[in-house]
Amino acid sequence: MADAEVKDAGQEKKKGLNPVILILIAVIVLMVAGGGFFFLVMSKQSKAEAKQEEKVQKEEKKPGIFYQFEDPFIVNLAEVNAERYLKVNPVFEVDNEDVVEEINQKLPEIKDILITIFSSKTLDDVMPLAGKDRIKQEIMDKVNEVLTKGKIIGVYFSDFVIQ
Repeated sequence: MADAEVKDAGQEKKKGLNPVILILIAVIVLMVAGGGFFFLVMSKQSKAEAKQEEKVQKEEKKPGIFYQFEDPFIVNLAEVNAERYLKVNPVFEVDNEDVVEEINQKLPEIKDILITIFSSKTLDDVMPLAGKDRIKQEIMDKVNEVLTKGKIIGVYFSDFVIQ
């Protein structure tokens, strides 16, 4: 019987898990849990930092100074054998008050630039949204060439009608 008890005790040892394996499993579980906790904490911090940065950017951006023309521009589009008209009223966002005064002083030159740009466009140039964006950029580039006291930082259309 003593042999039977020794065999049963040996079998009980074999049935249980090795302590080294238990320790390894515990370490792996702790590492996974720690990694998950670290990921959660860092993602919350990055979201908080992003919100803070967005808030700072909103505070830094001041309302713009706008220049709007009294009358819209009405021009013929550059179409062959077609009579298409474009009625557009651009609004300039400028970076300082001195630019508004300079635009008023150079109004004939700036109007000429705008008329030249608008009348050189075809229907295919002005219809898509990308075409309007290209026109805005062209206006900013050409008008900023004649301005010396500041610059136009945005162009918007308050009217844009094609007939």
